[in-house]
Amino acid sequence: MTDEISDYEDPENGSLVPGNHDNADHSDNHPTNSNHDNVVFTLQGSLSSGGGSNQHFHHHFHHRHAPHNDQAPVRFKDARAREKAEKLRDRLREKQLNAASSDMSSHEAFIVPCSGDCGPSTNQVQDPPESSSSEDAADEVLQMLISSISGLKVSDLTPTSAKVQWEETDIESCVYRLHLTEGKTSSIIDNTESPYCLKNLKPGTSYSVQVQARVSTITGDISPPFYFQTTSTEPSRPDAPRQGASSKTWLQVKWNAVSANGSPITHYTLTWDQGQSDWAELCRIPDRQFKVVNLNPGTRYSFRVSAINDIGESEQSDVGVCSTSVGVPGPPTCIYLGHSSETSLKICWSSPSQNGGAEVDSYMVEQETEYGFITVYHGDQQECTITDLLRSTNYRFRVFSGNVAGRSRPSVAATFTTRAGLPPSPRNVRSDGKERNDGIYLAWDPPSLEGEQEILRYNIKVSEVKSEESPTLDYHTIGECRLLVLGLKPGTLYRALTTVVTQGGEGPPSQPLIFKTRPVNPHAPNPPSLRTRPGSTSLSLQWGVPAYSGGSPVTKYALDMNIDAWNTIYTGSDTSFVVNGLQPGKSYKFRLRCFNSAGSSLYSNPVAHQTGPAVPVPPPGLTVQTRGPHAALFTWLPAEPNGSPVTGYSLEVCRVGEKFRELYSGTGTSCILKDLAAGTGYIAMVKALNKVGYSLPSEPVSYTSPPAPPSIISKVLLEVNSDTHLEITWPEPESAGSELLYYNVCFNGTISKVEECYFRVDNLHPGTTYKVRVQAVNTVGAGPFTSVFNIATLMSLPPILPGDIVLQNTGHNFLKLSWTTVKSLKRYRVERKSKFDAHFVEAYEGPKAFVKMAKLQPNTVYEVRVAGANDAGVGPWLNASFKTDPVPPPSILKVWSSLSDTSLTVTWSVKEQLRESEVFQLFESVGGESFIAVYEGTQLSQLRNLPKTDTSYRYRIRVKRDENQVEYGPYSQTITISVKAPTPSPTDTPEGRGKKAVGEVPVDTEESEEEKKVMLMIFGLLCFPALLIILYFVYVSY
Repeated sequence: MTDEISDYEDPENGSLVPGNHDNADHSDNHPTNSNHDNVVFTLQGSLSSGGGSNQHFHHHFHHRHAPHNDQAPVRFKDARAREKAEKLRDRLREKQLNAASSDMSSHEAFIVPCSGDCGPSTNQVQDPPESSSSEDAADEVLQMLISSISGLKVSDLTPTSAKVQWEETDIESCVYRLHLTEGKTSSIIDNTESPYCLKNLKPGTSYSVQVQARVSTITGDISPPFYFQTTSTEPSRPDAPRQGASSKTWLQVKWNAVSANGSPITHYTLTWDQGQSDWAELCRIPDRQFKVVNLNPGTRYSFRVSAINDIGESEQSDVGVCSTSVGVPGPPTCIYLGHSSETSLKICWSSPSQNGGAEVDSYMVEQETEYGFITVYHGDQQECTITDLLRSTNYRFRVFSGNVAGRSRPSVAATFTTRAGLPPSPRNVRSDGKERNDGIYLAWDPPSLEGEQEILRYNIKVSEVKSEESPTLDYHTIGECRLLVLGLKPGTLYRALTTVVTQGGEGPPSQPLIFKTRPVNPHAPNPPSLRTRPGSTSLSLQWGVPAYSGGSPVTKYALDMNIDAWNTIYTGSDTSFVVNGLQPGKSYKFRLRCFNSAGSSLYSNPVAHQTGPAVPVPPPGLTVQTRGPHAALFTWLPAEPNGSPVTGYSLEVCRVGEKFRELYSGTGTSCILKDLAAGTGYIAMVKALNKVGYSLPSEPVSYTSPPAPPSIISKVLLEVNSDTHLEITWPEPESAGSELLYYNVCFNGTISKVEECYFRVDNLHPGTTYKVRVQAVNTVGAGPFTSVFNIATLMSLPPILPGDIVLQNTGHNFLKLSWTTVKSLKRYRVERKSKFDAHFVEAYEGPKAFVKMAKLQPNTVYEVRVAGANDAGVGPWLNASFKTDPVPPPSILKVWSSLSDTSLTVTWSVKEQLRESEVFQLFESVGGESFIAVYEGTQLSQLRNLPKTDTSYRYRIRVKRDENQVEYGPYSQTITISVKAPTPSPTDTPEGRGKKAVGEVPVDTEESEEEKKVMLMIFGLLCFPALLIILYFVYVSY
């Protein structure tokens, strides 16, 4: 059984040593070399720091793992990563050995007998004292491993976030640090993993990101920077607007600047609400302040602001509230008298029309005296009562309003008068005289008055007791204590009140007098109406109470009907009655009267109502006369209408044992039915129709039609179809009342007799059309032939294609194939299948003998099959297999250089990341000589020395891939750098002494021949339309 192997670090020299970490509990008594899986083999080369050259290699066999080391062992993710680390270690050791001097001091291997479980004949090789150079070599190998970070890229860009990805090293304990730079500001993010999401970025801002790996205390080189820029977005939400300077009629609104988020702010939009919860746009300005004018004093206004850039509009800010200054209010308006008495006046007033911008919190009332106006009230109410006044005296008042800003000017003065004393009410109000139905005689005794008061008049108010909404009748009399009140309703309960009017006003009313007028006969009621739809033998009548009952409730009604004379058919208190025993469709007259305690009303106007119609009587006399095997004449007598005219008849016919079907509907009393089945028994009946509905059916009549030749066969079916024979069938037709004998089949002009509904014909030609028709024959005769049916035999499948499928051309994503053309075929079908397909899929179908299959997977084997096709189907397949080419190495996008005094840095960029088997090749040409390769590796830049002056250097780059075979990508554009001899410094001349010398080295970039051709082609395409336009105008001018 093989144990799982991982790597650990040798505690003696720091080098990476393969070991077995799953079998940690090996016992000491295992036999020597009993299991080679328990043996750890270490090949170690130690180099001294001095100048001799001596190498020491030793084999160390043991049965336990390496002893514990304070530094954690370096663990790799898989065997491939461990193999890569060993290759790097070997290259580093080789480099150290070549650099060492030949006089390196020698080291001896100490061979010590092994005791214990090593076995009787086994010796143990002991390592010499460890060297610090081995530890440095291991650290350098580890640093080289964690410095080769590639694939750094940034994706999923948003205004505030981005996703950073890189290819992690193969060391499990490796941690990563991100360096994020924005302008001159840098930040470090430790302990990250790929991919990592950068958050809280600034919108529309350029950043660069670098990654650095670290294992324990060893830190790798930082990667080249990757530049990216976050997307722009709408501006940030502004703060709430604030108030600047203000007055009573204007104020200034200000707001702070906001972040533009990558796109300059074009303007701000200011909206406001004037206290009505209705926001409206006020202005659009680029400034951050605005003066609002024509405002009301002491008023609060709400404002919001938003910022706009080319991306869009920000969110509305919070609401900012601003206020204008406060002024004094206006004077109160509409001063009026609320109530007056003999010794007091209640004065009321309305709020001022303008409050000055602050709440009115006080009012002051002044009364005019012989000493001028004096204050009689000061408070926050809008009314006050002035007492201790003289009876029937005029007084003059004015009112002020006030707020926090001060007191208003006085209102217009108003004059009010106190009341005089009121007289007492009349005594002994009573009814005097005969009872009437339209009025009453009222009488009363005058009151006793004090002093010199004089009775001016008596006021009498009469109103209904039970109806509060009825109008009050006002009467008055002067000097007399008796009055005839007319215009009252008969039989109605009334209330009468009497008052006395003197110079002091109107006194209190007397005790109410309750009385009732005499009732009269009621008015004639309305004629009776139909309560429901009239029946054919009954009428449901209803009526309402009369418009006027005469002042007494209606106790009963009397309903009369006129047939030959008027007769009472109902007497009672109900307001509806059903009259039965009537005839359908006949008109009857009715009249109505009502009764109350005073007597009977007049009759209502007579009204006529008609009973509803009924369905007709079933039509009599249904007879049938033969008109041949397929037709018959049906006749019947007219039906009784039964109150509604007959509008039509319905004839229903059925075969014996089946359901009835309506075969005729019309106004006539006879009809001829056609398309009847010959030799078949029928049953017929007829119904009459009016607006009420259908009558009951008449007595049924039986009829049997005579026999006839068979009916036409409905269809001919092709049951079996091949290229040499046909089989057809057909459904059995109706026999028409006579037994079927045989069938005549006419096939391509030849008639054959068959007894069954089946016919077969052999020895036919493939792909040929034949004409077929069939007729049936019974004892009466032959039926009609069917229409001609065209039936064709099948075509033969096409043969297999000659030759093989030929591969014309191939690429990493296409295959171009061809095959031998067959003149008799007009269509070919091509199908393909790869390891990604579950079955063959169609790639082409058409008349051409070649096909180009595109959008294929690179380096993939495809099974291809081709066959001829026609209307009969697809012929035998011709099969072959082809493989697409692998994807070519990537191309170089751009090459640029930076020049210093004695060196040149060539930098390039590639369209996609390199694979493990791909490297860059840098070619150099000095002074027009041939290009030679000067660098091969994975770096994106290379430093070159420029020893010669007045010489041109040319560089170009390509990608080399070494997998199963060596492949090369296309060359990049060639860049040319011309290095000139240095010129005398300006500081060496008297005029330039004291000035700083500035030198420039010209750098020329030589475009490749292909790019020149492309540029010339584009220039020609742009000039060609202009030349056509010039020629057109020259032609028009001539």
